[in-house]
Parts: sequence; C-alpha cells; structure tokens
Amino acid sequence: MHIKINTSLLIVMLIVIPFGVKSQELGNPNCDSLLLVSSWFSDNVKIYDGCDGTFIRDLDSQSVLDGPQAIFVDKNKDVIVVSEQNHKLVKFDRQTLSQATVVLGDDPTTSVVEPHLVENPLAVAFDSQQNIILGGFSENEIVKINPDNWQQIQTILPVSTQFIRGLDIGISIGPDGQLYVPGFDSNNIIKINLSTLAVTEVVSAGAGGLDAPRSIVFHNNQMYVTGWRNNAILRYDSNGNFMGNFVSVNRPTGMTKDGDNYVLVASDRTQANSVIRINLNNGSKETVVSVGAGNLNGATFVLRLDKQADVPAEPDAAANQHWVIGVGEISGNNIEVKNLSTTRGGAFGADFNADEITTVDWGSLSLEFIGCNQAIMSYQSFVQVDDLEFGNGGYDLFRLVNNSAVQQCFDEGFENIMSKGWMSGTWFGGASRSGEGFLLDVLDDSSVVVTMYSYLPKAQTL
Repeated sequence: MHIKINTSLLIVMLIVIPFGVKSQELGNPNCDSLLLVSSWFSDNVKIYDGCDGTFIRDLDSQSVLDGPQAIFVDKNKDVIVVSEQNHKLVKFDRQTLSQATVVLGDDPTTSVVEPHLVENPLAVAFDSQQNIILGGFSENEIVKINPDNWQQIQTILPVSTQFIRGLDIGISIGPDGQLYVPGFDSNNIIKINLSTLAVTEVVSAGAGGLDAPRSIVFHNNQMYVTGWRNNAILRYDSNGNFMGNFVSVNRPTGMTKDGDNYVLVASDRTQANSVIRINLNNGSKETVVSVGAGNLNGATFVLRLDKQADVPAEPDAAANQHWVIGVGEISGNNIEVKNLSTTRGGAFGADFNADEITTVDWGSLSLEFIGCNQAIMSYQSFVQVDDLEFGNGGYDLFRLVNNSAVQQCFDEGFENIMSKGWMSGTWFGGASRSGEGFLLDVLDDSSVVVTMYSYLPKAQTL
C-alpha cells in the first residue's frame, strides 16, 4: 500500500496546564524543604513544613492512594508513592505536588486493566545503576524495575516464605553493596547479593530480642533497625552481631537518613503518630512532626523533600522543536521508514500560509521491537538544507502509556501475536530524553504512519 501524506497539514499543539500552588511556595518561604509522611490509615500522604513541622495539606486530592508506604523521588524529580493496598506506584508532579498519575499498576483513567508486578508493594531501594528495587509484603517478593519505562528487569527474590516473612518497608543497600531486608513476621534480617542473588541470613530470628523489624539504616558500618514491638531502634555490627538497644521509640516504622548523622523515624500508633529526628552519634531526639498533626494516622514513612525552584527554559527552546513524518513498512517485528519528511516556511495561527510551505526530505528510520513495550530505534538523516545536520544515531524506545491496542500483545504474548495493531501508540526514549517521542499509527499489518518529534541541532533553526 502506498499512501501519500501532506506533511504541511500536520498540526501539533502542546498544552501545559498549571495546577495548584507550586511546591517551592508551600510552607515557610524561608524553609528549603518539606516533609512528606505516609498516613496509612487515612490513605494519604501528609505534607509538612520541613523546618517547623507545621501541617500544610494532603498530597492526594484524587483518592488514588490506598495504604501509602514508601516515598521516593524519580529521575525527573517527581514524587512517587508506593500504594500498598491497591498495588500501585503513583507519581505526583514535583512542581505542584498535586496531579496524580499511576505509573505502575492499574490506572483508573483507562479502560485497560494494567498489571502490577508485586502483591502489596511497600518497600523501595535503588541499585548502583539507579534501577528501582521494589519489595512486596504479602508474598515476600522483590523485583528490579527500569525507572524509564516502569517495566520489570529482574526478579531478585521470588515469591517465597523460605528466607523471610512479612517483608517490610525499610529495605536498604548496605556498605557492601548487598540488599538488606527486614522480616516483620519472621523477626529476622536477610541480605541478598545483587550480582549472584544469593541469600544469607545476617540477623537470625529474634537475635538481640528483635521483634517485628521494619526498617534498616546504615551508619559508620553499623546497622540500625526499627523494632516495632521492641519500641526501640536496635543496633547491630556489620556481621549482624547485636550491640544493644540504641534508643527507645514508641512503635517505630519507617526510618530514613536525614543528612550524614541523623535519621527521621515515623511512628504509627494512636499516641505516637509523629515523626522524630534522631542523632545517630549520641541518640538525642527531637520531635519534628507532633503527634496527630494534620490528622496523621498510621505514619509509616517519611521523606524530606528539598524544594525545587522553577528551572527557566533555554532561550527560544520552543522555536527549536522539530517534527518529521513518514509511512513505514512493517515486516515481522520491524518497521522501516525509507522516506521521512519535514517542512519549512510555516507560521503559527493567522500568519499561516500554505503557499509558503515547502517539504524537505529528511532521511530514514528503523524500529526493531523486542517486546510489547520496548523497541530499538535507529535513524539516518541526509538533510542538506541551510547547513542542518542531524547525522545518524539511535536509542531504545519505551511505550509512554499502555493503551487498548497493546493489551492484545500482553494477552497473546509478544512471541505469538500476529496482528500489528499493538504497535500503535506513543513511544519515547525514557526520562533522559524529555520532550522527544514517536507517534505510531498502524494502518494495517503492513504499513504504519511514523511521526518523530524532537529538536533541531544545537544553535540551528529552520
């Protein structure tokens, strides 16, 4: 099939809608941070001033969270909350801390039922490549996730009760590079070699009286553990030998580093729903979020979020956006676009004049799909207009969002599916290539419209 496309009719409008007060404007303007505290029983995350602990507002205004646990910041500096009871990871835009987007698990805004990777997720750590390590409570499973496309890379600990029971919120990478995991129900701590996946019990069940461990933090090669039923933080050496109770804390849950020598510790019981800051050198304590402030109920995790000022756009950045389009041939799991085109001479709005548009041959492009949600892209550009040079190159692509078309690929399996409609959708190169992407519109099982949007070469304009 041969289809002629008038690329001058391609009209694209990008809209950015501000939502709410910017995060850097929340709280005391002289304070450079906020405290985000998971309030498990109220299905929300509470936002407090990072200096005086004053309650500001709830994070989730869309009722997406159900049993929030760990909180972390992704590569784009957005806030991700692990929602245990509905098995989701939910993103909140960093600039506003308002708009919620489901990045892993079933998205209620789509008709497709998106899969989740672990049952009752609650714990997060990061490996040396900044991949996400996600653990689940009910099945004691741990997986590794690509932070660019939210797809599973590896199973670190398969579903099992052999080594640990009740995997809890405070998993941690130790000084030795291994993953340390507390078992709330098994009262022990294991470590996993992330290269070999070998599992070793480093603190045996009940050693030092350990009862319901929830979080692990390392300081000066010593291991500090929140013992929920111990009402204390316990201390062990690097070999797991008990060194004594470090400091008493009423029902401690999540514990996170706060600078080099301090930790923030959440507490989840009625008379102790609060956050305290502890000096790891001398054990001194101060309350940073008072009991029940903002109706805090079931505090499980706390994150200090540095305020981030607006990043000014580079001059004329919008004028450098660049689009190319072409019709590709589908062969197996590959797409070949032999002729990509772009246009010159256009103007926005009332100044648009079709007679001023000229079409420019841009080059060629190929896509090799290696999964329902991943492809390898390469391009060859031969543009010789106004000294523009795009050259040759390529990178991995990931599906930006799952759509109804891709569900068939999931259902039948990538190796088995014959129809090519699943290729349709929006694809991108991950967080490191913000503002670029590909739109694929499959016409039939042999042809597809491919639109690539990116930028002009540096310091050049059309």
